[in-house]
Amino acid sequence: MEILQIALADIPAPSYLREAIIFLLSAVLVTSVFQRFKISPVLGYLLTGVIIGPFGLKAISDIEDARTLGELGVVFLLFTIGLELSADRLRSMARLIFGLGSAQMAVTGAIIGVISWAWGNTIEASIVLGFCLAMSSTAIATQMLLERNEFSSNLGRAVFAVLLLQDLAVAPLLVLVNALGEGQSALPATLAIALGKSVFAVGVIILAGRLTLRPLFRAVADSRNPEVLMALTLLAILVTAVSTHAAGLSMALGAFLA
Repeated sequence: MEILQIALADIPAPSYLREAIIFLLSAVLVTSVFQRFKISPVLGYLLTGVIIGPFGLKAISDIEDARTLGELGVVFLLFTIGLELSADRLRSMARLIFGLGSAQMAVTGAIIGVISWAWGNTIEASIVLGFCLAMSSTAIATQMLLERNEFSSNLGRAVFAVLLLQDLAVAPLLVLVNALGEGQSALPATLAIALGKSVFAVGVIILAGRLTLRPLFRAVADSRNPEVLMALTLLAILVTAVSTHAAGLSMALGAFLA
């Protein structure tokens, strides 16, 4: 491992560029090998992260930069998926999002919570563990749906609806953890307010996007300048991602809304 670290350090490039090369090289190799054996590349990416990470070959030294780069990758993935879904289609999925999504969180969280409580954890800790472990990785789930060409199927829509509800539930879960730690009594009201704020924040972002982004994109499209269009697209992605992050939601949700 020390020999590899010395060899990587001798590459005549800035550290961020060197690590970007390692990421891209690993992605190319892993995707090629796993597709050859008809295995999902997602598993390969996870294995590669373990190998080149700080507990493996330590090819990636700055974990925070790597985490930021990974978050940006998820942001752009969700933006690409959002391009395929219209507002009317999202409205038609409202029953799946708030019905099936809420049921998944409640049932899965309750089952895991009961198991955690049976293992001797406190009720508060069991509740937190149950709901936290009921969450899924949006990036991994959507990537696997796309690989199997099931994203547009009934199963794909149901899975993605659950993932959207989980993204909306991030802020209420943070409030839940804080409330249980402080022993607040009015917990249901606090959670309802937090969920309401999340839905309100999403609504404000969608409304602001319609009032500002649509006229901007029309003006840029009329100018027929692809460079400005690309810059405006990147700006819209990052602004909405930062807006949802400031509201206590995930940046990936903001990119999807963009």
